[in-house]
Amino acid sequence: MDLSNIPIIDHHTHALLREGGPFTMTGFQRFFTESDDPRIHADHAGQTLFFRWAIKELAAYFDCEPTAAAVLAARNSVPPDELGARMFRDANLAVLLIDYGFGAHIHLSPDELQARWDDEADRRRVADLEERMKALGISGVPTFILGRRLAVSGAQPPEALAAAIREATIPA
Repeated sequence: MDLSNIPIIDHHTHALLREGGPFTMTGFQRFFTESDDPRIHADHAGQTLFFRWAIKELAAYFDCEPTAAAVLAARNSVPPDELGARMFRDANLAVLLIDYGFGAHIHLSPDELQARWDDEADRRRVADLEERMKALGISGVPTFILGRRLAVSGAQPPEALAAAIREATIPA
């Protein structure tokens, strides 16, 4: 099932890091946990199934060997703003709704992000999106908007979500 033409709204992302790299392996592994503990970053984050799966996916994205060292080298070779723009474009991210409450000391503030990407069209698009969501009665997460015409709210069994995705890919 090809979902690449459906724009994505990431409704809960953390702000961009103040530090843009290059990263050490431990610094890179911290992206795979919400722990603030450097021991977790160094000794445990790189051992998870999620980390190992992500390395394979990122290796394909960067066209490199599927090892943590090769992915880190590839990631560090691209300037952070260029990499972010490329990944947002490739993922077809239409909007990011940013949670500033987590790790505020290491992330860019709303003012810093606005200064970095001062785009009135983006601000209008987010304000419009917020109003449309309110009008639809969407006030909680998760809510999936599929194909700009179908909403699935709340925790759903995988079968229900898969059926909704299939329905959203059928031309209206």
